[in-house]
Amino acid sequence: MTILQAEQQIDIAIEKLIRARDVFDVFDYKEAELLANEALALLFPLENMLGLGEETDTNSLRYKVIYHIAHAYNRLMVVALSLADFISAFDFGTLSIAFAERIQYYNRVSQIYANFGGLYMSLDEDLRAIEYCRKALAIASQYCEIGISIGALVNLGEAYRRNGDYNKSLECSLEALALSEEHSVIETINLLSGNIGVLYMDIGEYSNALEYLLKALQESITSNDKRLEAMWFGYLGRLYCKDDFEGADTQKAEEYFLQSFAITEEFKLPKYPNRKNYKFMAALLYRHGQPAKAYEYLETFVELESEGKSVESKKEATKFDYAFKTAERDKNLAVERAEADATKRLLHKTLPKSIADRVIQGETRIADHFENVSILFADVVGFTGISAKMPPEAVLRFMNFLFEHFDSIAERHGCERIKTIGDGYMAVCGAPIRYDNNMERLAQMAMEMMVDIILPDDIRMYLPLGTVFDLRIGLHCGEITAGLIGTGKLAYDIYGDAVNTAARMESHGEPGKIHVSEEFKNAVGESLFTFTERSEMNIKGKGMMKTYFLEQSK
Repeated sequence: MTILQAEQQIDIAIEKLIRARDVFDVFDYKEAELLANEALALLFPLENMLGLGEETDTNSLRYKVIYHIAHAYNRLMVVALSLADFISAFDFGTLSIAFAERIQYYNRVSQIYANFGGLYMSLDEDLRAIEYCRKALAIASQYCEIGISIGALVNLGEAYRRNGDYNKSLECSLEALALSEEHSVIETINLLSGNIGVLYMDIGEYSNALEYLLKALQESITSNDKRLEAMWFGYLGRLYCKDDFEGADTQKAEEYFLQSFAITEEFKLPKYPNRKNYKFMAALLYRHGQPAKAYEYLETFVELESEGKSVESKKEATKFDYAFKTAERDKNLAVERAEADATKRLLHKTLPKSIADRVIQGETRIADHFENVSILFADVVGFTGISAKMPPEAVLRFMNFLFEHFDSIAERHGCERIKTIGDGYMAVCGAPIRYDNNMERLAQMAMEMMVDIILPDDIRMYLPLGTVFDLRIGLHCGEITAGLIGTGKLAYDIYGDAVNTAARMESHGEPGKIHVSEEFKNAVGESLFTFTERSEMNIKGKGMMKTYFLEQSK
C-alpha cells in the first residue's frame, strides 16, 4: 500500500466515524456499531505501516491512525453503554484509553474515565464511579479543553448524588452549569438543569426540583433531544408521585410517565436507563385499582433490572470481569497500604520512634529495665484558674503551642516526652534510647524550658493584661521499668520509685525554679551547672530529703 492509499483509507475511516456519530445521535445504535467496526478494519492495517511517521508527531499519519482508533473504540464504548452491554463497554473503553495514552490524547483519556464513571453508576458501584469521575476531572483540569472538564464535572456531580453526598453533588453541578453558560455549551446546560432538579427532589426541596425539571424539559423539547425529553418526563412523573410534595398529583404523574414511555417507543430509545419509571407506574396503577396493568409494567421493570446482570453472568470469564476483580483487589491492597501507612504515621506520633518501630515489626509486649535515667515533671503554675476564664478553643491552642514547644526542646536534647496530664508535662532521658549523659541532657532541657515563651497574638488576646506564666519543674534520676501498655489504645509509660520522686520534686518546688534531688545533683556534678541548696525538707511519701535548685549553666 502506498502512502497516498493510506491517506485515502484514513479519510474513509474518518467519514465512517462521523457517520457513526450521526446515526448514534438518532439512536440507531446497531448502525453506529457497524460503522465504528468498519472504521477499525480500515485503520488497523495502517497501525504499523512503514513511512507514516512517528506516532508522537501530531502532524504524522501514524498519529492520525492511532487517534481515530481511540475514537472508534470510544464510539463502540458509548454504543455498548447505551445498550446496557456493560462488559463490552468496559472492554472498549480500556482499548480506547490504551491507544489515546500512546499519543497523549488527554481529551479522550478524560472522556473514557468519565464514561467509566457512568458505567459504574449503571452497575450501582457509586464509590467506584466517584473515583473514576474524579480521575477524569483531574486529567481534564490539567490537560484538556473546558468542554471536557464540564463533562467530567457533570458525571462527578451525578456520582456524588447517587452516593448521597448532596453538598458535593450540588457544588459540582452548579460549577459545571456556570461554566456551560459562560462558554455556551447548550447541550450540557439542558442535562445539568435536569440533574440539579433530580438532586433537589432527592433532598426534598420540591419547588426547586419542579423549577429545574420543567426548565430542562423545555430545553430538551426546544433542542429536539428526545433522549433527555423522555428522561425529564419520567422524573417529573416521579416528583408528582411524592406524597410529601405539596403539588402531588398521581394523575399528572401517570400522564408524565406515559409521555416518557411514548417517546421511548416512538424513537426506539433504550429503556434500561429509565427502567425505574416502569416500577413507579406499576405502583400508581395498583393504587388506582388496575392490578393487571400494574403487573405488566412491573414485569417490564424486572426484565430491565436484570438486563445488566444477565450480561455480566453470561460473560463472567471476559476481560471486563477479570479487570473488575483485579481493580477490586488493587483497591483493597491500596486501602490496606493506606491503612498501614496511616497506622505507621500514628504510631510514630504517639510513641517513641524506636518503640513504634518495634510495634510495627510485630512486638506486642514491650517491657524494658533501665538502671539509670533522668525524669522531668513540669507544671504551669496558676494556669488552672486563668484557663477557667478562657474559651475552650483558646485553652487547647495554648496547651498545643506550649507542649509542641517543649517537644521541640526535648528532641534537641535527645529526651522523650512520656505524657501530658492537664497542664502537666512529663519527660525522660535515657529511655528508650540509652544515654550515659542523660542527666546533663535533661538539665539542659529544663533550663531551656525556663526561657520566656512569646505567645502568639491569637492566644495572648484571651489572657488578662500582664499575665505571666511560671513553670515549676522537678528532676530526679534512678532506675525505672518502661514499656507499652494497652491493647487497643497504646501508650508508652515509665514506672518506679524514681518516677514518684521526680513528681515530688515538682510538687514541692517553687514557681520559676528547677527543683532537683540530691541524687540528681550528685549525678550531674557541679562542673556544668550551679546548684543552690534548700534546707532539708519533708517530702510527702519520701520523708526528710536534701534538695537543690538548679539555677543556671556555668
